[in-house]
Amino acid sequence: MTQQEFETRTGINYAHGEFEDMVNPIYMAAGQMNKDAFCAEFKQHKDYLLKSRIVGEVVAEVEMLRAKLQNYEHEIKAIEASREGVIDDFAYTLIEIAAGTKDLETRAKAREKAIKLIGIKEYIRRRIELCCELDKEDLIALRDEILK
Repeated sequence: MTQQEFETRTGINYAHGEFEDMVNPIYMAAGQMNKDAFCAEFKQHKDYLLKSRIVGEVVAEVEMLRAKLQNYEHEIKAIEASREGVIDDFAYTLIEIAAGTKDLETRAKAREKAIKLIGIKEYIRRRIELCCELDKEDLIALRDEILK
C-alpha cells in the first residue's frame, strides 16, 4: 500500500520516513489482510501499534521468516531443476539401453522404467529423436496417442 492510499483511508498523515519505518512494516506483516481492513484496524489501535515494542519484534520476526521462506523456495527450485536433469539423463540412458540390447527382457525392463519416469508420449518422442527403431509396442502406443 502506498503512503497516499494509507493517508486517504485513515486520515492520518506521516512524514515519508515515518510511514516507511513505522506503518509499512506493520502492514507488510499483516499478510493477506486487505487495505481497508488494515486501515480500519490501524486507526482503532494506532497508539498501541506504534508504541508496542512487541509489535516491532513481531514485524522483524515476520520479515526474517519471509526472507527465510524466499531462500527456501529458491533452494527448492534449484533442487527440483537438478532432479529433473538427473531424471532426464537417466531416461535417455534407459532408452539407449533398450535400443542397444538384443536381450528382450532387458529391453522390456528398460522401456518400462523409462516410461515410468517420463511417460509414453515423451518416451516415443525421444526414441524418434535418437533415431531408434520403434518396435511393435511403441507403434501401438504411438497409434493410441494419435487416436486419443
